[in-house]
Amino acid sequence: MPNEAEKLKLILPFAFEIGSKENIVKLVLWSSSPKEKVIIELAEALNPLGALFSYLNVFPDETSSNLGSFIWYSFMRYSSKREIFEAALRETLEKMKRERIINNYYYLFPSKEGFFIDHNVYSIEDISGDNLYIYTKENLSGLFLIPRKKYGSKNGGILINELGEMYGKAIGEKMRNICLEAGIKTCLELLHASGSARGIVHQKSIEFFKDREGWIFKIILDRVSEEEILLENGIKECGTHQTGVYRGFLSEILGKELPDDAVEEVRCLSMGEPESVFYIKLPRDIKV
Repeated sequence: MPNEAEKLKLILPFAFEIGSKENIVKLVLWSSSPKEKVIIELAEALNPLGALFSYLNVFPDETSSNLGSFIWYSFMRYSSKREIFEAALRETLEKMKRERIINNYYYLFPSKEGFFIDHNVYSIEDISGDNLYIYTKENLSGLFLIPRKKYGSKNGGILINELGEMYGKAIGEKMRNICLEAGIKTCLELLHASGSARGIVHQKSIEFFKDREGWIFKIILDRVSEEEILLENGIKECGTHQTGVYRGFLSEILGKELPDDAVEEVRCLSMGEPESVFYIKLPRDIKV
């Protein structure tokens, strides 16, 4: 069974489409060595196979206590056959790791359709105690658009909703005891604060009231990154990710699955509204 970190990597993917089917690999390195040394090692081993960086960004590793630790985020093109290049790349990286030129690495080749689908490059510790990944606009655009483009708007939206639900469950599993003690409103505020820190959502307000059937929460968000991206791309439909997040998160907190209609979005930023409005129906016997 995968541990929590592995599950999060599976359920927090990003994807983007490369512009062509050229030979290309995504390469991410963690290193405390001088940058020149890393470059020389890679060049000596891989340049004979036609390898050249087409994109390279080196930035401090904010998750490391070592101030001299950096993350190398890059894309490399090559001219040899993939099997030959991959074998040489793996051998080179393992050698660099043994010699402590790099601390860790991973690489990724695109799918046959031309997509990179991957977890994010680095992370910060979330309130749930897990490392949750920092998204860039490029990453989020891929996550929210590619399933729609590949499977159609409806089926792609269902897939994005399911990813959101899995994401919510992963956080809810770690926060269950905190939430049951603090109450649902506080717990939702913590969830939104986490999303706000990563530029995904921003909470404007939360209200709740009781009716005959139970509690109803009204949540207003003035930022939902999925819906901003849909609007920018002319897709006039409500997002599906955030409703999935709420349903998965609260199902895990309450210890039972919420029905599909328990979470409803009635106003959407992606439809040109100034804010997104969600209603969540919860049972009466909970601490609000």
